[in-house]
Amino acid sequence: MGDDNNSSKTSANKKERVRRSRLIINGVAGLLGLTWKMVMLPITITGASVGLITGVIGLGFWVAGGVLSYSLSIIGVISPGRNRESSLIQPAVARAPEAIENRFGKSERNQASSAIPPVSVSEAASGASGAIDLSSEFESWNGKSGGTRESSPIPPVSVSEDAAGPSEATDFLSDFEILYGKRHPNFVPDGFTEAVQRSRREFKLLFVYLHSPEHPDTPEFCSVTLCSEIISAFINENFVSWGDSINANGGHKMSRSLKASRFPFWAVIMAAAGQSISLLRQFEGPASPEEMLTELQSVLEESTPAFVAARLDTEEHRNNTRLSEEQDAVFEADQAKDHQQREGENQLEREAAFAKSLGPEPEKGPDVTQVLVRLPNGERKGRRFHCTTTLQSLYDFVDSSGCLEVGSYNLVTFFPRVVYGSDELSSTLEELGLYPRASLFVELNM
Repeated sequence: MGDDNNSSKTSANKKERVRRSRLIINGVAGLLGLTWKMVMLPITITGASVGLITGVIGLGFWVAGGVLSYSLSIIGVISPGRNRESSLIQPAVARAPEAIENRFGKSERNQASSAIPPVSVSEAASGASGAIDLSSEFESWNGKSGGTRESSPIPPVSVSEDAAGPSEATDFLSDFEILYGKRHPNFVPDGFTEAVQRSRREFKLLFVYLHSPEHPDTPEFCSVTLCSEIISAFINENFVSWGDSINANGGHKMSRSLKASRFPFWAVIMAAAGQSISLLRQFEGPASPEEMLTELQSVLEESTPAFVAARLDTEEHRNNTRLSEEQDAVFEADQAKDHQQREGENQLEREAAFAKSLGPEPEKGPDVTQVLVRLPNGERKGRRFHCTTTLQSLYDFVDSSGCLEVGSYNLVTFFPRVVYGSDELSSTLEELGLYPRASLFVELNM
């Protein structure tokens, strides 16, 4: 019995010691964990602070860089731009021969750092270096691949001089056909200014091609792309085309004004209001027919609303002008009719007044003289007068014709020549020798 109690106590004591040991171990472990957390807390806070500060500094540099880039673009030092990714072409174009795709692959084109500036044709004609101002606030890259650049609304520029004359354009066309045949865009054999005016009259964009005969990419571009059936037909249907060689005077000046840095080079120009133009897009470097067609379709679609509006405005202006001219013609006809009617009434009134002052025409007799007067319009007027009638009555008779201003003429006999002026108005016809008959003509005072 006593041994059993001792065993029980011994077992209980062992359990108690084990429990206390565990409590001590757990307490020490918790204390160590808390101590470790206390040690790591400043490090964690410091690391987070450093990361936050680094992020703030990086954000500050990013914002400062953006502000600096925008400021430089505003003052014209740089212009915003981004690479364009080639867009898919229409299904009909996608079915073009695979040989063209393999031959060109992905075109390499020069991408200038500035956007397309507005073009002054007068400056193009002079070829002055730096003639074009980089107006980046008016332009933006169109976000597609390649060397194409387009502009949002560009301030119009004046067309005051010609970049190339008709003879130069004719020479270019002749040389081009010798090398590449008759199938090509229908380049107009006119100067640049005439080409711009034609595009304005026809409500079409102007396609400009600058030809570099010595460039290694020129022969392939001209024969495979520019003179291909699909490109030639599309340009001839939708554009007015003008081209020139950069070796010629006008083409060289135009290439300097457009800052053409790579060839082949083409651009699309719109004739703006008045005598001004806007450069919509320019393309530098080789291109496949599909790529060129895509670019041409894109700029054509973007400009269609403007041309529709311009055509409607022009038609409205023409209709208004025609209506105004018709109204003016009707008004002038009414005015002429009224004036003629009033003149007729005045003539009748004058004749009645002079007839009253002259009295009735006398019958033939010994005291009557027959007078015939030729008027400046060739008309002859005759009347009988009493020989005692004064010369004033004869002037009144001529005034009654209504074709002469009173006092603007003299009555003159043919032969002998005698002028009967204002000094003889009170003399009778018999005293003046105008009896029994007289023939006179009207001599206008100069």
